[in-house]
Amino acid sequence: MRKLTILSLIILSAIITTLSSCSGCVKQATKKVTETGINAIEGVAEAVDEHGARVGEKATDAAGKLADGIGKSLDRQMNEHAEKVASVMGRTLVQTVEGLDKGATGQYYDPISYNANICTGVSLDYLGKIKSKAVVDAYFIILEKGIYNCKIELEGSKGIFITKETEIDKPITERRYSLVSFALNIEEEKEFLNTVSAKVTIVKK
Repeated sequence: MRKLTILSLIILSAIITTLSSCSGCVKQATKKVTETGINAIEGVAEAVDEHGARVGEKATDAAGKLADGIGKSLDRQMNEHAEKVASVMGRTLVQTVEGLDKGATGQYYDPISYNANICTGVSLDYLGKIKSKAVVDAYFIILEKGIYNCKIELEGSKGIFITKETEIDKPITERRYSLVSFALNIEEEKEFLNTVSAKVTIVKK
């Protein structure tokens, strides 16, 4: 009987250790994705909900499943973002987001070369077209609060074929991205294949 009790305690201890270890994996992944994703914390929560019941049973591959869940969530978020921009075709959408890391930009975007005329305190971190969608995104870091006029011009083989102008309202000082997005119509998407470069202008009002 005593041997059975000791054996039970050993097994219980092993289970607790496994669960604690897996919990550590979840926390670590949460931190990483929060730092690098577009509102990716939502994706982490979903991945935990989806696989949480299986964590204790399959601790060895829980981290891999979590990462897979995160990837699917980012795919979904990018698709939803593109659909949201396309739904306001002809207009420019401005959002505040966490941004993407460089690996993610390479995965989801085709880069657009550009010339920038940007005021002090603003930098254009990335400009690109979503690979699977006719949507252009520009990620700006704006350090000072205020209202900024933004103009993006795309130049093709026949000259400038699209000009988008909008205002970026930066109400508080924080290091988050101001994401300026617009969708291309069918003709613009065709012309985009011949895009030479873009011209980006930012002026504080």
